[in-house]
Amino acid sequence: MEKLFGYVDSDYLTAARDLFAPVKQRSYELMGDLDSKHILDIGCGPGLDTVAMARLVGSQGRVEGIDHDPAMIEQAQSLANANQVNNTVQHQVASASQLPFANDHFDAVRSERLFMHLAQAENALAEAARVTKPGGRLVVVDTDWGSLSTNTGADEIERRLVKFRAESYLANGYSGRRLYGLFSAQSLCDIRVETVALHTTDLPLWLLLTQTEQVTEVARERGVLSGKEVENWQNALVRSSETEAFFGSVNIVTVSATSV
Repeated sequence: MEKLFGYVDSDYLTAARDLFAPVKQRSYELMGDLDSKHILDIGCGPGLDTVAMARLVGSQGRVEGIDHDPAMIEQAQSLANANQVNNTVQHQVASASQLPFANDHFDAVRSERLFMHLAQAENALAEAARVTKPGGRLVVVDTDWGSLSTNTGADEIERRLVKFRAESYLANGYSGRRLYGLFSAQSLCDIRVETVALHTTDLPLWLLLTQTEQVTEVARERGVLSGKEVENWQNALVRSSETEAFFGSVNIVTVSATSV
């Protein structure tokens, strides 16, 4: 299938797992007591979260995951099989904007770092709310790419790249900051917002998790940066790492609510 800008594979998601572990754990907590509950993970990817949540729902519960990518679904179901939770965890190919479930179907619904890829994220949230039972919990986690910050000394180039990523490279790069407004527009109550700044001083990890090299190349192709500016930017990244000055951070926003 065609890969969109900003698409990430299972290797990326696995590498990001440790850095995002506290955010993931908090998102599970915000879903409430999940013992024996029926829950949905929208944009489940290779099943890292659906399999992790299997222990939370127990033998009487059920976890379902959907993703638009058949390859991800295949990997997710293989992971469930390998972890012997295939009786509890199931995955299927589906669209976030057209969920194949009845109204009021799940006790809790979760989505993590999906909305940044959706040009009409409000449709996905409306669908998530539709399939959540009254009194059920809805939790969405996403990145505010406009908050991306990198200490390299090449500040002007960095700011241009941040703007390009958020406004042109991704379908919805300001997703994190927009989540509260999306939730407020739905028939939801007890809306809560939590924000954490993830950071690292590990340049190779940062380059992987932010897809900086890919973003920079597309920016060059579109004339946002010149070839010389790209060279300067790359040199600045290396220099900051070699002098132990590199630091990168970005805000991750979690919004939760109760369905009515």
